[in-house]
Amino acid sequence: MNDSDTFEASFGDSPDSKLSPDQLSGSQAGELHGSDKSKSGQLKPKRSLLRVWIRRLALLAFMIVGGLVGLSYWAMRQTKQVPEFYRVATTVEMSPVEMTRASEELEAEMETVRRDAEETGSWEAAFSQEQINAWLAHELPEKFPRIKRAGASEPRIALQDEKILAAIRISRGALNAVVSCELKVELTEQPNMIAVRLSHLRAGALPLPLDRFRNAISREASRGGLEIHWDETEEGPIALVSIPSDDPRYRISPTIIEQVTIVENAIFVSGKSGERATMNFQPRGQVHQFVAFQPDLISSEAVGESNKKSITR
Repeated sequence: MNDSDTFEASFGDSPDSKLSPDQLSGSQAGELHGSDKSKSGQLKPKRSLLRVWIRRLALLAFMIVGGLVGLSYWAMRQTKQVPEFYRVATTVEMSPVEMTRASEELEAEMETVRRDAEETGSWEAAFSQEQINAWLAHELPEKFPRIKRAGASEPRIALQDEKILAAIRISRGALNAVVSCELKVELTEQPNMIAVRLSHLRAGALPLPLDRFRNAISREASRGGLEIHWDETEEGPIALVSIPSDDPRYRISPTIIEQVTIVENAIFVSGKSGERATMNFQPRGQVHQFVAFQPDLISSEAVGESNKKSITR
C-alpha cells in the first residue's frame, strides 16, 4: 500500500469506505445492506421507506374523509336547529278567521295613514307583531308567489327593543332549514332612505356569509319595487333601502318617513306628506351616518339615466 492509499483509507468520506463487507462487524454490515438483526441473530430486511409514507398518507386521507363526514353531519345538525322566537311564533295558532281579521287590521291602519296624510299633512301608524305575522302568513304567499315557488314558507318576525328578528323556512331538495337574521332599522340623512343593518344571518344555527347573498337581496328587492344600495362600514355592509316617496296609490305626494321606532311587540312609523315634506325633512331617532356610500354620486347617476331615457324617447 502506498502513501496515497493509506491517506484515502484514513481520511475518506467514510471510515469504512475502503473496507469490504467481510471486514465489517455484524452490525455495520447490517446497516450497509439496510437490514435489521433479529433476536435469533439473523438479518431481517427493513420496511421500505416508501411503504411507510404510503401508509401515513392513506391514514391522513382517511382522517380527512372522516373529518369531512363529521363536519357535514355537524352542519346538518346545526341547520336543523330552530330559533326560539320562531318556534314560539309558529306555535301560536290563529284560526283562518283570526288571521284574516288581523291582516285586515293592518290594511286598515295603512288606509288611516293615507287619510291622515291627505287631511293634515302629518301621519303616524302603529303595527303590532301579531298583525304583521298574520299579514305575512295570509297575504305574502298570495301577493308574492315566487317566494312559495322557491320553497319558502311560514315567514315570521319578532319585534324587540330597537331590532327585528325575522325568519322563514326553506325547503328545497335535501335542505330543510329555518333561515333567520336580525335587523336594525335607522333613518339616514336622505329622505326615505332607510338603513338596515343585517346581522346574525343563519341557517338553523349555522352562520351564513352575508356577502354571498347581497346580490340576491338587491335583485329580489328590485323585483318588489325597492332599490337597495350598500354602505361598507367596519361593522359590515349596511343595506340602504330607498322607499318611493311618489306612488299612484298615495293621495298626496311626496310621502316622507321621519321616524321609525321599534319596541316590544310593536313598531311605530311617522312622517309628513305634501310639497314641503322633502324640504322640511328632519329625521328623528337614530340616524345612520354614511361611511362609503356617496348619495350625491347616486343622484347624478339617476339624473343621467333619466336624461338617457328622455333622449331615447
